[in-house]
Amino acid sequence: MTRAPTTAFGIQPRGLGGSEVAVARHGFAGIVGQLDALFAAARRDAALAWASGRWRPGRPDPETYVPGDVAALRGFAVAADLARVASYQSVIAAPTAGPPEDDEVWRTAVIRTITCLADTTALYEAVPHFLDAETAVGILGSRPPEPSDLAELRLPYPRISVWFGRVLELGAEMHDWPSGWDHLADLGGRPTPERTVVGDLRALGGGIEGVVLAEQPGGGLANEVLWLVSVNPDASRPGTAALDRYRATVWGQLSSARLAHVARNLAATVSWAEWHEPDRSLSLPDDPVSRDWRKAVRRGEFRRHEPKGAAAGVRVLDVSRTPVGDRVVGGNGRAGTHASPITHLRRAHWRHQRVGPGLAERRLVRVPATVVNPGGGPLAPVVYRVPAPDDVAGKCPATTDAGDEIDLRHIDLPDHRDGTRAEAAAGDGSPPRPSTHEHQPEVSLP
Repeated sequence: MTRAPTTAFGIQPRGLGGSEVAVARHGFAGIVGQLDALFAAARRDAALAWASGRWRPGRPDPETYVPGDVAALRGFAVAADLARVASYQSVIAAPTAGPPEDDEVWRTAVIRTITCLADTTALYEAVPHFLDAETAVGILGSRPPEPSDLAELRLPYPRISVWFGRVLELGAEMHDWPSGWDHLADLGGRPTPERTVVGDLRALGGGIEGVVLAEQPGGGLANEVLWLVSVNPDASRPGTAALDRYRATVWGQLSSARLAHVARNLAATVSWAEWHEPDRSLSLPDDPVSRDWRKAVRRGEFRRHEPKGAAAGVRVLDVSRTPVGDRVVGGNGRAGTHASPITHLRRAHWRHQRVGPGLAERRLVRVPATVVNPGGGPLAPVVYRVPAPDDVAGKCPATTDAGDEIDLRHIDLPDHRDGTRAEAAAGDGSPPRPSTHEHQPEVSLP
């Protein structure tokens, strides 16, 4: 199998592991149960989005998200996949004359169905975690842990998803996949004018709203990753659809992804940070179009706890962030007399900290970013953008509104002996497919 080049998302061909044979034997009936369960989960998410009052077709999406919005983001991300799988039903159920596996159109429909269902299932199996946007940017800009630390990583659940408090924009320099991936092919392999999700991302701009990660057998971070992509609204779409963002999933391998540092920092955060579960678990009826459902979502209990993620079981990071200025200390331990340092960023990083009886044990902790001498000059505004690999490995570029530049030459980095400089090696996992998502259809809400 030919390996695709290294790109931002690490998109690669994806093996099916004999799944085609199973579908050939049982036909579409063999996956109907799985498809029905995923449709039910997506309908519930759409109903939660409507009940929250924060999401309405034709209105601009919220600029910032709350933990309860995970349900909406998750449901919108799989809508295109599930609609397309349903459209393949007639092709899979009625192949042309001869063995089904010899029918190229049938094989393509099966491959797309299997991979779409695998991605959607992975997303709904993942336990959701939520980061506000500023915290997410700081975590993603940290230096990833050492490979040895990542090899010992144990996720709290077999599969996790991490969602951000807003879209983190992806710079145009990260649109590095081949241009041939920008358009869909039909079931016969012929190119079409319809764009893939990565084609939309290149044409319209956008970013990521989250990541799905898994632990590999025996520990450590699995090589597979599911990026949750959000594309800017397309003004050329008809009616109110011109105001809606398009969301989809993109399968990739960390070993060939330029954004691997994003996944590794998030995995470390979920594994080693403190997370709060919702204060209250909301028990809602199974049928989101029933009278009982409508009554439940009108109660004050739902209105109080749903935004905190109680209806979707969302974990929220417990962050203690206190940016403080540093005092200038001389060699005698007293405050120095030389001028205060220029205002600069002390970037976040991971380091080993001694803990336990007699400080005999070591634990990997994340040291949050701080601003040194905050009164010494203007501060840059927060840039809600996915940090590129160069930003993580080297210096972060300064950004200001008025052209005043913050001196980022004095970035305090951890000692190399702490083991925080090298990037992690990826684990093993099956290769994914190139993304072939179609435009997201409008979701019918109750």
